Amino acid sequence: MRRFFRQNFVLLLGILLPIGLVVFFWVASLMPTLLIKPPKYDLLYMTSPYPHDGVHMEVVNGKLKISVSPQVKKGQLPMPRLFLFDAKTQTSKELPIEVPPLKKTNASKREELILPEIQKLTLDPKETAPDGYKAELSSPHINSTISFFLVSSYKRSFLISKAGNSINISDEKNEAFGYKTVRFLGWIIPQ
Repeated sequence: MRRFFRQNFVLLLGILLPIGLVVFFWVASLMPTLLIKPPKYDLLYMTSPYPHDGVHMEVVNGKLKISVSPQVKKGQLPMPRLFLFDAKTQTSKELPIEVPPLKKTNASKREELILPEIQKLTLDPKETAPDGYKAELSSPHINSTISFFLVSSYKRSFLISKAGNSINISDEKNEAFGYKTVRFLGWIIPQ
């Protein structure tokens, strides 16, 4: 056996070196996940098929205010979907938005929606959470030579990241890829 190793040293080195490099890079890719603490704060975000002015969402004094235009109430513009990302389970849950029927007296005004699930939540609209995680929308190959040649690649994803540890927020349920518009609303601050 020893003789076999001496005679085929270069061959064995040629086989084991690539395997060793694959294992090294695999372990290196796991390091940020193992060394960085998981996120502590949940967050709210919305998705819509395309951007429009029919729904206005803003955080005022830590509370989310949602108002809709008559075009949304009539069904001429799509209603965005509101999601809560749970940091512990790292899953997204859709919060239903019910639009009341259009009243003839307010047919030309925006109407504020009241959602019981979010009334008690306090939001921080800053991109960076108190634990250091940052919410961002990423596009593959952005500002690179590859993007010049891969013009048909429109996939975008919504993620939170801290020191190399990235957690993808979008999944099959909210379909935040492609032509969808994703908007970060705020981190949920416990009281």
